[in-house]
Amino acid sequence: MTIMGFVAPSLMDEWEIGHDVLGVAMSSGLLGLACGALVGGTIADQFGRKNVIFCAVLLFGVLSIASAWSPDIETLIILRFLTGLGLGAAQPNVATLIAEYAPVKYKSTLICIIYCGITLGSALVGFIAKEVIPAFGWEGVFIVGGILPIISLILIAIYLPESILYLLAKQKNANYVDKVMKRITTANDYTIEFNPARSDDTVAHQQAKFTPIEILKQPYLLCTLSLWLGLFMNLMCVNFLSNWMPLLIRESGFTLTDAALIGAIAQVGGTLGNIFIGVVMDRWGYHKTMFLGMASAVVFSLLLTQYHSTLMIIGILAFFLGTVVNSVNTGWTSLSAIYYPTKIRATGTSTMTAIGRTGAILGAFIGGLILATGIQAINMFYFLALPLFICAIAVLLNKKLITQ
Repeated sequence: MTIMGFVAPSLMDEWEIGHDVLGVAMSSGLLGLACGALVGGTIADQFGRKNVIFCAVLLFGVLSIASAWSPDIETLIILRFLTGLGLGAAQPNVATLIAEYAPVKYKSTLICIIYCGITLGSALVGFIAKEVIPAFGWEGVFIVGGILPIISLILIAIYLPESILYLLAKQKNANYVDKVMKRITTANDYTIEFNPARSDDTVAHQQAKFTPIEILKQPYLLCTLSLWLGLFMNLMCVNFLSNWMPLLIRESGFTLTDAALIGAIAQVGGTLGNIFIGVVMDRWGYHKTMFLGMASAVVFSLLLTQYHSTLMIIGILAFFLGTVVNSVNTGWTSLSAIYYPTKIRATGTSTMTAIGRTGAILGAFIGGLILATGIQAINMFYFLALPLFICAIAVLLNKKLITQ
């Protein structure tokens, strides 16, 4: 989805579109992300995590390539929505799959490391755009962005296992479970049994019938709502940065190449942040780490409005802002993945992601509307500070609810 942020200046020049129309184009992909996340978890709880991930990656890879041949902005809007469906279905199910394999002690660290792929990919888009757009135009970025995930399908098909917890909960395919276990351990100190009378979450959940609405029932209701609020605000900021940062830098007087570089630097910060926040959360706790991250993000956002005279200063502040905003975003996914039990984990995580994506949609859309009023580009970071502050409050609220 970050591709749109890097090709935005080129699209505005070639198609002569305004900030408001560009905001709609950005929001369409994010709307697809929300819809994909909403249905992807429910489907995965019924048909398996791996199956959904494979189909989702195939979908967004093919449609990303197709986006390169968009004749107008209307076609691109439709294709970005459809691309978002695939991305939205894939992301939360990857987190769920990791959560169901990772040791409890290192669960948040491993989830955060896996999610480094998102910010690392976003940073890679920036560096690719910096070289590809001058030579091949904006279309080249979409083509490269589609080829890479299609190639990854080979690795997914061969090496990615289905969730053992999912298979045990569904009480099926014991031979496959045994095959996966032999890849994990050489010791034969385990047994595979399907016993619907057992209530152990790691074996089965008695094949209980459930619907997605269960996450809005006690004892999950209030914690679910606080998770929704936090990720809603966090993703509003994440996607504001990824979609509008390059354009804001360019309209502040810097070149297109400089703008792509700053956007990439912010995503590199997010990648490093994702690595370290998992380790820190395992040691300090989720809520303390996430609150300090959001509080510092407010400070960095306000500093950008005052100190933006040179590219170096902007780059440093963008790096740290990208670090904390992206890493705390991953923290919400980790928090959700360990909070919900197996039978509703994919549904709970995916639904939270879908709600969060509505915040992302607003971040992209409102950003376009505000810029269309003629406000000085750099002052947009004043507006960014508000949802960052609300996100910090949501962290404290979630901690209180879980404690109770």
